Amino acid sequence: LGLWALSPLLMHWLSRPARDSRPHRFEIGNNAFLRIVARRTWRYFDDLVGPAMNWLPPDNSQLSLHIEVAPRTSPTNIGLWLTSARSSREGGYRTPDDFWRRCSQTMATLERLERYEGHLLNWYDTRTLAPLEPRYISTADSGNLLACLWVLEQGCQDTLRAPVLGHQSLRGL
Repeated sequence: LGLWALSPLLMHWLSRPARDSRPHRFEIGNNAFLRIVARRTWRYFDDLVGPAMNWLPPDNSQLSLHIEVAPRTSPTNIGLWLTSARSSREGGYRTPDDFWRRCSQTMATLERLERYEGHLLNWYDTRTLAPLEPRYISTADSGNLLACLWVLEQGCQDTLRAPVLGHQSLRGL
């Protein structure tokens, strides 16, 4: 009965946030790691998204035995490409002009894609822009693209307010 009566106090004590006496050491080590991962992720998109693919990212790239790029994309892939472009700008890997040019090319391609009641279909051939069979709309992919477009919009606003050569350019080197 005594333990039951003390249980609210015990739960309050257990639910307190943990105190970390070393937050800066954690950030420094992870910051370098995250910058390496971000740079590698950007390089994937940088190598594969261009005029030959109508400025759309491929779904995947097979690297075993020989390099093979899947010539299809989805709204999620497109959204993550645009988010990666924003991150590359913030990381100092791309100039504002290059960021705008690449994203504008992709947005122009999106205008040319076939839709159903305003929604992008789930799969498109990146070379011909034709929808792939079976044609359907994925709520998950549409939601992912929408979230990424919100992130991109904020990135565009940030880029407009930022200096052309800011501290991120030095960090990107």
